[in-house]
Amino acid sequence: MKTFKTNTLGLWVSAGALVLGVGACAMDEGLRDEDFDDLAQGLGESIDNENDTAQLRVAGDVEALATGEIPEGLNASGERSFEGARGSVTYSYTVACFDAAGVALSACGPLTDRAEVESSWTGTVQTARYSGQAEGSASWVITGFSGDTLTINGTGGFEFNGRFQALGRPVTRTRFLKVDAVYIDVLVNRDAKTLVGGSIDYAVETTLERDGGLVDVNRAWQGDATVTFSGEPVVELVIDGTRAYQLNLESHTVAPAGAAE
Repeated sequence: MKTFKTNTLGLWVSAGALVLGVGACAMDEGLRDEDFDDLAQGLGESIDNENDTAQLRVAGDVEALATGEIPEGLNASGERSFEGARGSVTYSYTVACFDAAGVALSACGPLTDRAEVESSWTGTVQTARYSGQAEGSASWVITGFSGDTLTINGTGGFEFNGRFQALGRPVTRTRFLKVDAVYIDVLVNRDAKTLVGGSIDYAVETTLERDGGLVDVNRAWQGDATVTFSGEPVVELVIDGTRAYQLNLESHTVAPAGAAE
């Protein structure tokens, strides 16, 4: 099976697409197949629990804060506000909590049934192969704290701007990736810490630039993508309505749907 290993440092890595060009000093082109594969890997990492900026990690922080606990690395910074850092990533949360009758609580705790959340994070990614700045935010309404399954609705997004060294060739590329997300009844199993239902719709804008070699090549694309959760470890991702991938949240790999063994 053709697979792509996700990188645990973040959804900002896209090191599989190599671009060759000859002739003019610069060319503007759309994404090639391998560029879409890299995009699938990046979107996959945005929900991969190994990634410190992934949605499951953020949801875990919010669940703790909404029930009166402060996760490791965070500190209270004001009324209903919390800030902190893990590694090179800093986080900020504002959480308002309500009971089952919809009454606002003076403090989040065991009576919380619904939480309204504003979150943001920012950090620098630096490895031997790539470096860049990443940031994201989310505005969520989370319900179901009185049960075993949380439901997330709302919006969010992230941006990455940085550089990486292509694999096996003396080519350096710059990537800009911007994603706006809409969360539609995303279900989180509280005990297993897994995504078991719902979907996320993405509006994606990405640009790849290569400098070095005989020619500079720019590749750009704007379009839509959807991730659908079914309770299984393999998640369905469809890019541009036609390019289907399977994201395995246990093995942390991405593969085109229907790829042969």
